[in-house]
This record gives sequence, C-alpha cells and structure tokens, in this order.
Amino acid sequence: MKDTTSTTIADQLKRDSVLSIEAFNEMQEDLKVAEKESLLEAQKRKELLESLRASLNRTQTASENREAVRTEYTRIIRDGVAADIESITGRLRKEYQALKLKGRLSQAVERLSSDFFSKAKVFVEKKRILERIEHTLDTHQLSFYVDPAVSKANASDAVLKNAKLLTLATTLRGDLIRLTQDMVTMYETMEDRILEDLEEEEKTRAFFFSCLASVEEKRRRHILTQIQTKFRDLTIEKRNTLYRTIVENLAKTDAEVAGRIHLMARKKARGHLERGEYKKAGDELYYALHLWKDAPETYRLLASVLSRQNDRKGAFAALREVLRLQPDDVELRKRIAEYWYKLGKREAAIREYEEVLVRAPDRDDVKRELGRILFESGSFARCREVLEAYGVRYPEDYECSKWIGAAYFRMQQWMQAAVYLKKAVNGAPDDLEAVRFLTLAYRKMEMADEAIHLLESRLKKSSSTILLILLGAAYQDVGEWERAEQSYLRALKRNSASASLWFSVGQIRAALGKGEAAVQAYESALEAEGDRVEMYVELARELRKQKHYERAVSVLQDGLVKRVTPGEIWQELAAVYLETGRWQEAENAMRKGAGLPEEGNHE
Repeated sequence: MKDTTSTTIADQLKRDSVLSIEAFNEMQEDLKVAEKESLLEAQKRKELLESLRASLNRTQTASENREAVRTEYTRIIRDGVAADIESITGRLRKEYQALKLKGRLSQAVERLSSDFFSKAKVFVEKKRILERIEHTLDTHQLSFYVDPAVSKANASDAVLKNAKLLTLATTLRGDLIRLTQDMVTMYETMEDRILEDLEEEEKTRAFFFSCLASVEEKRRRHILTQIQTKFRDLTIEKRNTLYRTIVENLAKTDAEVAGRIHLMARKKARGHLERGEYKKAGDELYYALHLWKDAPETYRLLASVLSRQNDRKGAFAALREVLRLQPDDVELRKRIAEYWYKLGKREAAIREYEEVLVRAPDRDDVKRELGRILFESGSFARCREVLEAYGVRYPEDYECSKWIGAAYFRMQQWMQAAVYLKKAVNGAPDDLEAVRFLTLAYRKMEMADEAIHLLESRLKKSSSTILLILLGAAYQDVGEWERAEQSYLRALKRNSASASLWFSVGQIRAALGKGEAAVQAYESALEAEGDRVEMYVELARELRKQKHYERAVSVLQDGLVKRVTPGEIWQELAAVYLETGRWQEAENAMRKGAGLPEEGNHE
C-alpha cells in the first residue's frame, strides 16, 4: 500500500514536472514576445517623450499651451508608459508646485494632485515589484534547465513557487492597468479644475483658445458675447500686452470676432471723448483700427479726437483714410480739398474738387470755388470753362463774372474780357478789382477814353488810391500829362512812400520839360526803393540833359554798387562819358554793358 502511494505521488510529481516544463516553455515564448513588444514600446515611449520635451521647450508659458501639454501627458499615461512614469510625474510635480506657490491652486485641486502623485508612487512601486518577479521567473527557469541534478522535490518546489509568482505578476499587471486608468481620469479632472481656478488672465487665455476651436454657430455667438464681457473692464495696456497675440489670431480666424472687439473699443473711445479724455479715446481707436482697418466711422471719430488735440495733420490723415474707404463721399472730399487749399497746395485741392465734380456734376458751389483756385494757379482756360458752366445757372453772381473776365484778360482775349468785366462792374460797382481789370482791358484795346470815363465816375463815390493810379495811367495813354500828374500826386498824398508813383510823376514831369522837378521825383523814388535799374537810368538821363554830368556819373556808379546785372546802367554811363569826351572810359563802359572784357585804363 505504501509502495503504491509512493508510486502514485512519484507519478503525480512527474506529471507536474512535465506540466511545469511545458508551462516554462510557454512562458519562455511569452517572454520572448513580451521582450519584442517591450522594445517596441520603449521606442514608442522614447518618441513620445521627445515630442513632449520639444513641446515643453517651445512653451512660453505653461498656461498658453496647457491643452497641448495635457494631450501629450494623457496619451503617455493612457498608453501605460510605466518605465518613464517617474520623469512624467516629476515634470508634473514641478509645474503644480509652481502653481501652488503662486496661489493658483484651490484646496480641491491640491487634494486631487496629492492623490494623483500618490497613485503614481504606488504605480512605480508595483512596477518595480513586477520587474523583480519577472527577473526571478527568468532566473528559476534558467537554473531548472542548467542543473539536471536538481531533485524532483526541489523541482516541484520551484514549479509551485513559479506558479505563485505568475499569479502575483498577473495581479500586478491588472493593478497597473487600473492605476493607469485612474491616473488618466484624475489628471484630466485636475486640469479642468485648474483652468477653473486660474486668475482672470489665465481664464481668458484658456477661453480664447477654446474660441479658436469652436465651430458651432450657436456656441460662437455665445463666445462673442463673452468676449465683450471679458474685455469690458480690461485696460488698453493689458490688451496690448497679455492678449495681443490672442486677439490678433482671433481677428485672422473670425472676422466677426474682430468686428465685435473693434466696436467695443470704439464705444469705449466715445465714452472717453465725452469725458474729455482725448488721449485715452485716441488709444482705444488706434487699438480698434489695428484689428479692423476698414472702418470709416472709426476714422471719422479719430479725426474728431485728433482735431480736439490740435493735431491737424493727424486728423487730416484720418479723413483721407475715410475717403479711401468711401470715395463717393463728396462732402468729405470737399472738406479735404479746402484743407489742401489752406495748406497752400492748390494742385492737390484742384484734384479733389475735380473728383467731386466727376461724382456730383451739379455741385455748383464746388464749380465756383474750383474756378477761383484755377485762376490763382494760372489755369485760365479751365477756369473759364468751369465758371461759365456755373454762370449759366447763376447769371447774377457778379464775382463769377469778374473771374471769367479776368481769365479772358489773362488769355489776351480783350473783347470777351470786357464783356464779362463790364457786367461785373455794373452789378458790383464797389469791386475795385473788377474795375481795375476792365480799365486794363480798355487800355489794351486802345479805348483810353472809356477807361477814363469809368474811373472818373467811380472816383465820385470812392477816392481809392488804386483808382487814382489807374486814372493817371489812362491819362498818360492819351497824352494828358497834367491830368496824369494831378492823379498821381493825389495818390501820393495817401501813399507818399510809393516808389512807383514817384517814378511815374518823374516820367510825366520829364515829358512836360520840368527838369528839376523830374529829378526831385526820381530821387524820391530812389529813396523809397533804391534797387530798380530804370530809376537810376532815368535820373541819370535827366541829369545828363541838364549837363549835370558829375551828378549823373555819381548816380550811375551808386547804381553799379547796388545792382548785380547793371547792363543798362553801363550803357547810360557810356553815354555820359561820350558827351564829356572821355572816350576810353566810354568804350570800357560799353564793353562792360555788352559783357565784353575791358581794354585800356580810365584817365
């Protein structure tokens, strides 16, 4: 009986031994497969970690790229990258510790993070136990095959021990899987709670990045509303620093987002403007235009703000931007033309006025102003064309008739000029400029009598100096020297320092044979304005007639000192030298007057 029992036990041990050997063989195959899978997993972990490290290195602030970091961490933890769990949790621990020091973690998040890191610690410990078990199993299997002298009892013990270790290893693997799932869930919960606990800036950053990812119209509408709420109390400094990149990205991604922020900033600018805070209003408007440049109303408001700050140049530039966006705004274009004219830039003003007429041909007020500026700029033909079109509808605008007549006068069309100028003078008798042009037109047509009649009739109502001078000139034209002199002398009573009047009086007196009186008039002219060549020449000529040669030479030499191109003075000086028999000096003077080199010496 005892032998039979021993035989049964021995057979059982033999069968168990065979089963153990088969189990070991299977386990060996499993280990080889696992080793291959482990190598692949290690390579995969390495690539994931390199990607994560690169992502972290590119991160300016942890909050800006928290979603990207979260995705990487979750993927690594979910994939069970146990070998690198210590490096992962090390990075996370540093990040959360920094947030804790800044006071940005609530108690709930602190508890979550503590539990997370505790589980991570358990995970690492169990993984290390599993690694030791696997190493032990490998060692037992090796010793079983290397030493064939191992007793059956020892072999049975090894099989039983290995079976227990295999069971423990299976349990540990299950624990690690559950721990991985728990850690993933806890990590995502922590991140969600942290985003809720961050300060306003961090919340806004996270919110904006969620805006970029949102595509549903209903959700987008909700986001637009929240943007205005979040931006309402933010200072311009924060918007220009903390949120500048975010807002620019939003503006590029969604035009309506940019438009809403633009309108919000413009509304704030109006509030500042009403309170007289022009600097703040301008800052808000520049901020709005940075997001949305094609906003004419914002440029108009900016022009108003800059104008109140006496920045006319900036206001003008803002209005030109409005015109760029609204080229058919004729009122604005007219204002810009007026401003160009005030700056003295007639050509630019003319261009703008012409553009107004292209878009609004019936703007008669623009035609009138354009015609006047065209006359000032010397474009007489275009001036006449524009003003005649205007005059058809406004025939009683006598100033317009004056400019048309003046344009014809400058074009040397005297008869047409006289027609319009006579109409202007009859309609506006006090317009001395119209009287002057009409008088000149009469004189050009050799109608001096008409000019004299016109001037004498006007002098009965006005003793204008201009009228007296024109009357004197008209009398000169018909050779009535006495009356001409009287008119000039009456004018000199009002303006005794007029060199031109004294010169004209000198010419009349010389024509009348009043030599000494003519000399006095010429000398008075030189005293008033001693740089006109004809004054020196006429005075010297009159002195020469009276045989006052030395005085004539002195006057001419004085003129040579003051004049740069004294050709006529040299010629008159040569005439004086010839009459006094100073031939060599006369020749030299004539050479100098002609621009030739001098020969000989003065005696």
